[in-house]
Amino acid sequence: MRLSLVEIDYHPEVLRNLCRIFQEQLPAHPQLELQVFASTSVAEKTGGAERFPEFQWFSPRSGESIPAFIQRHDAQLQGSDAVFFNTLASHFRFFSTWTCRPPLILRLHNASAYLNPEARWKPIWTPFFLWKDASHWVRKELGEREAHWRRRFVARVDAFQFADSGIASYVEENGWMKGRRSVPPLPFAQAQEGYRKALPGPGAPLRATVIGGIDPRRRDYPGLLAALRQAVPHFNRPLELCLLGRPRGRFGQAVLRDLRALSGERFSVEAFEAFVPQQTFEDRIGQTDFLFIPALENTRYTVWTESYGKTKISGNVYDMIRYGKPALLPAHYRLPEGVDAMVERYTDPQSLAARTLEWVNGSGLAERHGQMEQALRSFRREAVQKQVAQFLNAIASLSPSSKTSP
Repeated sequence: MRLSLVEIDYHPEVLRNLCRIFQEQLPAHPQLELQVFASTSVAEKTGGAERFPEFQWFSPRSGESIPAFIQRHDAQLQGSDAVFFNTLASHFRFFSTWTCRPPLILRLHNASAYLNPEARWKPIWTPFFLWKDASHWVRKELGEREAHWRRRFVARVDAFQFADSGIASYVEENGWMKGRRSVPPLPFAQAQEGYRKALPGPGAPLRATVIGGIDPRRRDYPGLLAALRQAVPHFNRPLELCLLGRPRGRFGQAVLRDLRALSGERFSVEAFEAFVPQQTFEDRIGQTDFLFIPALENTRYTVWTESYGKTKISGNVYDMIRYGKPALLPAHYRLPEGVDAMVERYTDPQSLAARTLEWVNGSGLAERHGQMEQALRSFRREAVQKQVAQFLNAIASLSPSSKTSP
């Protein structure tokens, strides 16, 4: 089977994880031939042919547009058994009229914007977001008619793939897949060895981490701060909090200042003012005992509302899976089946404070830590091998697309 992977927009880390999974599974699927069509920046960040020499890599020439790039390699794409878009967030007009004879599969990162017929713009009444939304409407909707051409493209997709079973079930429950097909999810991360850590003994310091830049768009830092203000005075052992990402703007600096104000004998903060190098990132993850994942319930994709755990994943959840770290996670987030065993849920700052105390002072962390092997079973190499087989079988069952340019 020849499978073409296309990533012309972003998500190099997702493409890298996908390529890593296919690379590791090639011995079990020797008939699989992969060719990757990626923008130059995405290919470089992914690792390209140097990191994945088993695959064929294609990128635009200097100054070449994406439509010209695709047309130049049209024969290679049309010779595939399937064309898999790891992301498509631009050039909808071109791709909605491009003839694709093989089955076309789209991996969805923002299910509501692409599939929800009742998706609506909900303004955020701040000068920054009003200006940003106005700019989007003028450039993308009035200028490029992006929503129209995205709908046209979505209508010709042969099958969709969701990030995980939690999102797939939510989309099905809401009826957004009527008349549409899907293929089984492939994990955004595979559980890796080398980052597991035995828990410290009673009274020894614990280390918790929040992964990602400190900004208000993805994580509820005010809620985390409120919870720690309640919990820190009652710690009976030290907790070291690592903020593994640089602060963004005035918001990030304010959060960092307020968290550092809680520092004392039983609480300390490590933070970074600039980009965190990969080796430093991995070192800190290796030292981590558990994660705080204060994922917001709702976020934005351009001007459209998405819900974490329902229509969109949080990358932090897949960090939790990849590195094998128990986590404190909001109750609203839907997880892939089985993963809840390594997670403790909370609903508001008060319950997060209570759960944090249970993990720092009591046995809560040890209980979740003991469940990790079971929780990660579906993300081990052997399980992923079966998922890859199911995915390839589903692609093989798709009848070749007979659509021509609309």
